[in-house]
Amino acid sequence: MSASPRSKIPLALTGGPEGGGTGGRTGGGVTGGEVLLETNGGVNTQEQADEQLDIHTNEWIMLMGTIPPTRIGVDPLTGNPVSTDPMHVFKWYRVADIEAEVTWSGVSNTPGQRFVTLVGPDWDTSQITNTQAVAIEGAIAVMERTIRLEQ
Repeated sequence: MSASPRSKIPLALTGGPEGGGTGGRTGGGVTGGEVLLETNGGVNTQEQADEQLDIHTNEWIMLMGTIPPTRIGVDPLTGNPVSTDPMHVFKWYRVADIEAEVTWSGVSNTPGQRFVTLVGPDWDTSQITNTQAVAIEGAIAVMERTIRLEQ
């Protein structure tokens, strides 16, 4: 069986650095934590929500996001601001636990939701924006390494 992406799922993070507030992960994201997955766009039936969020324990999810550009100074010749390029971040997480049922409001074109507990590296919610997830069906292990791209 070959591994293939099941779906690209926008990811809504719940809790703050201490488990309250917004924009973070419950438990601070240290070696994983609880996150709320939402379907990719609105769904019109419970079955559609269940299908898009058909996640199982011990499966692998890749989180991806962007660290936005940072202003680092001003060009002395033109006076224009100088910024870093945005940096894309990709990290793997094992699904340790899932909420028993997918939640859907019953209102057409609204997202389905499911809480999952992920185990893996830290995810810095103070810097990384536009976080999304990809569930990989059939993956039994992952290997992560940094590569250098030549220009």
